[in-house]
Amino acid sequence: MDCKSLDEVRNNIDRIDNEIIKLIAERGGFVKQAAKFKKDKDDVKAPQRVEAIIQKTRQLAEQYGAKPDMIEKLYRDMISGFINLEMNEFADNRLNDFATPPNHIHFWAKKLFTNMGEIIDGSIAYLEKDGGGPLEPHTHKHNHLFIVVKGEARILLNDEVIIVKENNFYLVDGSMRHSVWNNLAETTIMIGISVKKTENASS
Repeated sequence: MDCKSLDEVRNNIDRIDNEIIKLIAERGGFVKQAAKFKKDKDDVKAPQRVEAIIQKTRQLAEQYGAKPDMIEKLYRDMISGFINLEMNEFADNRLNDFATPPNHIHFWAKKLFTNMGEIIDGSIAYLEKDGGGPLEPHTHKHNHLFIVVKGEARILLNDEVIIVKENNFYLVDGSMRHSVWNNLAETTIMIGISVKKTENASS
């Protein structure tokens, strides 16, 4: 398009800026949605994905007659801003159902359970990729309270599969055949508490 005046040039620039901002806002909406599917902060940063985008945008710049170096700088700055946005969204998602108790600051808590019976013992476990057990599901007289503090666990309970995500728990009835496994490629950290069965225990 050959413009006939400076005003016409500026009007077209304003029109394009409006479209660019609209598209950036739309992109931001999808970035916030992506946070729901990320497992951890490294997954949010996704450096390999960033570099793939940069390479693609450089190719598009050459295709459309823009300067690849300038487009790369613009996209790196934009992606950095979107990563910060996604980090905040990721943190907010992880803190769902958390609240700050009275007289506390910078402190979020979530009640996982109340009285479940007498505690026999407790332990912390690191489940590496494909880690878990026992190899043959077992039963016992006490119940098991599993609390996932990082990652995601998969509990095999008779013919049922229970997925326990980070900051959540599951009380296993010890009389049911069960085993517990890491459900992710990275390490899952889990607290296991053995609970003596009582008739009036409540979850």
